[in-house]
Amino acid sequence: MTELKSPGGTDDRRQNNKGIVSEIPCYLDQAEVEMLLNYAIPYPEGYLAIMLMWRAGLRVAEVVALRRDNLELGPTPTLRFFGKGRKERLVPVHEELQEALATFVRIKPVAATGRFIPVIRQTVNTWIKKTVAAAEEGEGRAVRIHGDELNVHPHTFRHSFARHMLNNGVRENKLQVWLGHSNLTTTHRYSILAPDPEDLMSDIP
Repeated sequence: MTELKSPGGTDDRRQNNKGIVSEIPCYLDQAEVEMLLNYAIPYPEGYLAIMLMWRAGLRVAEVVALRRDNLELGPTPTLRFFGKGRKERLVPVHEELQEALATFVRIKPVAATGRFIPVIRQTVNTWIKKTVAAAEEGEGRAVRIHGDELNVHPHTFRHSFARHMLNNGVRENKLQVWLGHSNLTTTHRYSILAPDPEDLMSDIP
């Protein structure tokens, strides 16, 4: 099992274009994410990258480091990570992500390193920018971002995942584990975006 190390720190805090740190996470509604995914189809790696951030809440650094042996198949497929001090983190794989991974390995051979998406983080940013540009041209409108961000970033999908989970019944302490937050306070700031929850991945649309 390869140790996929999760970056620590306060990477969920993002500055807006004026350099002000936003305390309220910027996010996309499910319909908006699905619209972007439709326009990401021409970029198989970009499509999978967005899907991993949206359906598993991965950081972009985790997306580009993800290896095939970090995926555990079985009755309940999971992604396995190791953080500081070899602390284990398991993230359940949503059915839509399972399908995306299966489709990806059919059309794109996994790199010799075992990485699904063997690129640098900036490449993922480029795919996202191209996807957003194609969507805005195709739809004739700007992508609707909730919050003070003007642009869609990799973390926008991670924030969207967190809000979507809370809105569909996942408890904060469970979401904390899935996101790899060392402190529940970091996860709690998403509560302003969602009602009180319960936690069944099988119930997540």
